[in-house]
Amino acid sequence: MDNSAFHRLKRFIVTLPLIAFSLNTFAAPPADEATLARYDRDSELVPLGEPDNPFSALKLEALTPQTKGVVILVPDWGSQPDEQFGVGYLRRMLPSHGWVTLAITPPPVVDSENHVSPLDKTDEIDPSRSAPDPLKPYQADEWLSEESRQQQIEAYKTALLQRMEATVKVSSQYPGFYLVIAQGSSAGWLAQLYAEEKLAPADAFVTIGAYLPEHQLNRTLATAMAKTSIPVLDLYSRYDNRWVQDTVTLRPQLANKYFKLHYRQRELFGDVAFSRSDERLWKEIYGWLTYLGW
Repeated sequence: MDNSAFHRLKRFIVTLPLIAFSLNTFAAPPADEATLARYDRDSELVPLGEPDNPFSALKLEALTPQTKGVVILVPDWGSQPDEQFGVGYLRRMLPSHGWVTLAITPPPVVDSENHVSPLDKTDEIDPSRSAPDPLKPYQADEWLSEESRQQQIEAYKTALLQRMEATVKVSSQYPGFYLVIAQGSSAGWLAQLYAEEKLAPADAFVTIGAYLPEHQLNRTLATAMAKTSIPVLDLYSRYDNRWVQDTVTLRPQLANKYFKLHYRQRELFGDVAFSRSDERLWKEIYGWLTYLGW
């Protein structure tokens, strides 16, 4: 081996630890996130619902001397409430700011024969499970009549309403404000339930990338947001799916048309998979709550 080849090999061996360090830095979560991920799940699980239709919530108590209130967190369909980013980040972070957090899973979606989709295991809280395509869950079979399609939609909204009512009962045990933060299609369905006055109003409602994956339904979402009586913080990102993007301009226009009070729309910068996006998410929520006087 000549000297030049030897020196190249030596430099490569010396740089191997640096390469490994760099890969671990970008592939692994920060140490504090990894520690938070290893929580004692049994101590956080709260069984809810009726005996024939049970579900669970993840609860974290406030970590401050005085409790500001309760935040109910609802992830998008097919997502978990304890994932690393978005709703999962807020669930772990809000207790240090005085909030009790209750995170629930959306109800399962049934097919035309009333069978739960094999992809829909949202009741099984498992952060390692891959989420299905978020654009497909509520697209009814093409051969279904309009009446059958509406029945499926109403059945799902009723199931979500029942879960929210059960969770609100738990939140009523705590003093302070009652805030709901929902993501994706869960935010869309909850906006409809609030607009229809089927769900008791929260003190405020935060939506993250709200949508309903069907053109006409998605248009009604913008109207529902504008007609809710509760304050709404409408957050979105240019990385959101096309259903979110389709009504980004329409939502504030209708809020203005219907003279909606305390409506604010803000764009989040960066993909949801980056930690700085979560920091911006919390900054927008904190600023809005401060504006409301909380």
